[in-house]
Amino acid sequence: MYRLFAQLRGVCVMLLVAAQTIVLGTLIFLITPLKFVTWGRWRSRVVGVLERIAHRGWCAFNGWIMRHLLPTRWTIRGDEHVTRGRTYLLMANHRSWNDLFAMMVAFTNHVPPYKVFIKQQLIWLPIVGQVVWALDFPFMKRFTREQIEADPGLKGRDVETTRRMFARYGDRQVTIFNFVEGTRITPAKHAAQQSPYRHLLKPRAGGVAYAIRAIGDKLDAVLDVTFYYVGGPWSFWDLFCGLVPEVIVDVREIQPPAAIAEGDYSTDDAAREAAQAWITEIWNDKDALLEQLAAEHGDRARV
Repeated sequence: MYRLFAQLRGVCVMLLVAAQTIVLGTLIFLITPLKFVTWGRWRSRVVGVLERIAHRGWCAFNGWIMRHLLPTRWTIRGDEHVTRGRTYLLMANHRSWNDLFAMMVAFTNHVPPYKVFIKQQLIWLPIVGQVVWALDFPFMKRFTREQIEADPGLKGRDVETTRRMFARYGDRQVTIFNFVEGTRITPAKHAAQQSPYRHLLKPRAGGVAYAIRAIGDKLDAVLDVTFYYVGGPWSFWDLFCGLVPEVIVDVREIQPPAAIAEGDYSTDDAAREAAQAWITEIWNDKDALLEQLAAEHGDRARV
């Protein structure tokens, strides 16, 4: 009987999430054409309205659903000083797609609007490309060391292009988030990588270094976030059905080494070594924290 009730709850939650996505998504598409006929301060206001619909509307309502319609306990630690008045780079481990909802629960009411670095090619993807363009997500086009060596004029161009996009935000603060592993962890991926971490995949320092350099002096702090699901792993459907007993979101505010912002990860050995050493230290601490949480909650060792 409990299982049937959980399944019914899952259907209701999914329908609610889908319905508000359709309604607010339609509203975004109706307002987006105004970006084509406005400029300067007025264009900024249009984007501000779109951000509020996406962040204070869609993300906030999803967070409300997770908090109030599910029996899941949400434990948020270390977020006391997080504020909407600062620009953050939020970097986290990636356990499942549930991380997106955990992020909405933990941060939506406390940080400025979310932004994600998007590969330039994705702007042509139907619907998704248009939405992220409407919300002024920063598009990136990174060049490899080989490309730069073949054409030195490319050096620094990717970062400058991204900084021009950030200039559009003016005085508005944003939250850039990055799943540092680049993909969700699974036992197969963990084994294929021969990851030295017990609960994590290998981190990708290059993406973090690029983000820090591109954001430049607009960056106020980095939020190191660790997601942990008690008794997991749990699927997307498990979360919607209310089967996840507790989600722990651990937050640390940290500052990156100056060498990362000052150098080019693609060509500067000092910047690359600084980024890799910094991320490795963070990932060692994160793996130890996940091991501690697993021991505290009696969860067997797992990835």
